[in-house]
Amino acid sequence: MSVHQDENTTGSDVLTEAWTAVRHAGDSVDMQIALESPYLGLIQTLYKQLSSAGKRAVAEAIRLGQPEGGYADLQTLQAAFQAAAQEQVNAEAVAVALQAVNEAETAEQLASALAAPYLGLVLVGYSGLAAWEQTSVAKRVLELRPAGGYGNREAVQTALNEALTTR
Repeated sequence: MSVHQDENTTGSDVLTEAWTAVRHAGDSVDMQIALESPYLGLIQTLYKQLSSAGKRAVAEAIRLGQPEGGYADLQTLQAAFQAAAQEQVNAEAVAVALQAVNEAETAEQLASALAAPYLGLVLVGYSGLAAWEQTSVAKRVLELRPAGGYGNREAVQTALNEALTTR
């Protein structure tokens, strides 16, 4: 579905067509096209920061979260769009932070990666340590890392907690 304007359509017509595209999107591709229509006038600041997969995930979240009969108005759609975009921005930031943990080759690199705010780790027992102690703990977290890497931040937190208690 696409929304387009020609010489015979009014602004009201293209807005109606844009709303219809949102309401009747059959899959995430159709929804993404509808959401990106300039005729809806959605504020897309966060959305534009996302990867292609992230944009598709936002479109799918909007499609699946659409109330029966569609979103009530532009404000309601904008709020849902912003929330889905923010959730996806956060998810992508966590993925990047987790990737840094999983790709660290030295204890120093891992110590730096553990401090990433988006990992959301509880670092109370770690941040008060001297630099050499943090490196020692990071070395242990590196040793505990599974062959395929840590699957989520909770697994990193568990390993960090173990490393702190066994130091």
